[in-house]
Order: sequence, then C-alpha cells, then structure tokens
Amino acid sequence: MPDEGRALIDRYVEALRDEDPHKVDRLIADTFVEEWPQSGERILGLANRHSIAAADPQPRPILTRLRRTLGHGDLWVVEFAAERSNGQPPAFVVQSIGLHGGKVGHVTTYVGHAFPAPAWREQWVERFEPFAPPTEIPHEHAMTTEEGETLAKRYVTLDSERAYDKLQPMRHPRWTAEWPQSGERVPSHAADEAIHRNYPGFPDVAMGKAAAESERWAVSPMLIPIRVAGAGNIWVATGLNTYSGGDRFVVTNIIEFSGRLIRRETMYFVEPSEAPAWRAPWVERYDPFPGQAGS
Repeated sequence: MPDEGRALIDRYVEALRDEDPHKVDRLIADTFVEEWPQSGERILGLANRHSIAAADPQPRPILTRLRRTLGHGDLWVVEFAAERSNGQPPAFVVQSIGLHGGKVGHVTTYVGHAFPAPAWREQWVERFEPFAPPTEIPHEHAMTTEEGETLAKRYVTLDSERAYDKLQPMRHPRWTAEWPQSGERVPSHAADEAIHRNYPGFPDVAMGKAAAESERWAVSPMLIPIRVAGAGNIWVATGLNTYSGGDRFVVTNIIEFSGRLIRRETMYFVEPSEAPAWRAPWVERYDPFPGQAGS
C-alpha cells in the first residue's frame, strides 16, 4: 500500500513535529512495539510508552529537522534531527517503521550524534550538508520479496567479509555511501575500498539484521547470524562494529536498490548504552545481537 503508507508516515512525522502525543497515539496500532537496539530495550504497547514519556527526567525530544522519509510497502524509514530543551547537542535519529493494518505497528529507533570527519580520509570523500534532501533514486525494477531477500542477504554477508571484488558487481556504477553524522559521501566503490584498506584499526563487522516486511535467519561463512527481510527496493540492515581498541558501535545502514544493483547506502553509527534503571518497569530486555560476546 505505497500511497496509504506514505500518507500515514507523513501524518506521523507531522505529529512528531507538532509535539502532540495524542496525534501520534491515533496512528499507532494496539499491538505497537518499539525497540532500542543500543540499550537492548523493548517497549510493548501504548501504556508503557506513555509511562516512559511521563517519567523521563529529561525534556521531551523535539523533531527539529527532517532529512527524509523513504519507504516501500509496509517498511518506512524516517531520518531526522531531534533536540531537547536542556542545551544538549541535537541528535541524529533514524526510525525503521513497520506498518500493520494501516497503522504504525513496529518502530526500531537509533539515536546518534555528529562526529568530525577525520583528515586521513578526506582524499576519498566528498563533503555534503547532512540535512539537504537526498536525490531521488529511480526504481527501475520492482523486486519481489524473494529477489530482494536473495540480493540483500548476499550483499550484507559479503560486506561483513570485506569481499570487495564480489561487492563491486552488486553495486551500481554510480553507487555512493553517505555518512550524515560527519557530512561525508563516498563517491565510488574504489574510494570505499581505499578507505577501508587504509582505516586505522579496521573494525570487525558483525551484521545483526536487515529489517523489512518478513524475516529469515541465515548464517554467513564467518558464523555471524544475519536476519534478512525485504520490502521492495528499500532495505535496512543493522550491525555491530568492533574496533581494534575495543570500542563498539551499532551501525544502521539504509540500502537502496536501483534495478537489482545497490545504488546508495546511508549509514549511521551509534554508541551502545546502558539501559537506565528508571525505565525498567516499562520495558523488557532483549539481545539485539544474539551470539555476539559483549552485546
């Protein structure tokens, strides 16, 4: 339901902008679930959502700048900046939204912050304004779920294995990757390979899941669990990057196909966080990266 889905997401974004929780409530399904992979918390139902909002010791976050909404079928992604009225810097927020019965049924939320673009990779990137609306990508072929599943599963597996020679044929000749938090765009496959081969302390990548209309589990040759799902030409993958110094970041990657090739990736990097004790009565804990030590 592409038209209905777009209209629903537009109303959802408008309600976030208006800071009107009642507007948001009217768009949420009775079986609503929200997950926060950074802290491993899951909210079940509107009542728990209301209790958390009421008990939050910090001011309510406000949507201040919308980057884009993007979606297909029952999977939609919203990228925006949110601020609290306590002087904290604005946060980059990504929400992967699953629709159910004409309402918002499932939301996965990632919250990160801006970081400086390092000088060592400036020769391989272009700078861009993070909240400038991205160029629309033409969808030359509407893939079935089965086609999308096969391609996305293979792509995230090869990416986790750093198999650049096998990734290149899966990327569109005009493939790019964008990192809004640092305002950097990787303009080509060759630049991407150069960045990663020259990365100080190249991270080990444990792909967690790709979320969309349906879910299936697979195990890559590296014995990394990968959950893959599809919604036409739009996919959202979540992973866990571990760097040489031991730092970990949850990575969410918005993958856009043009035809059967990857045309653009948009990646956000967010730090894992401890679940605060005050939220405990209204959430259940879960492991967003099962089988990964320290997750």
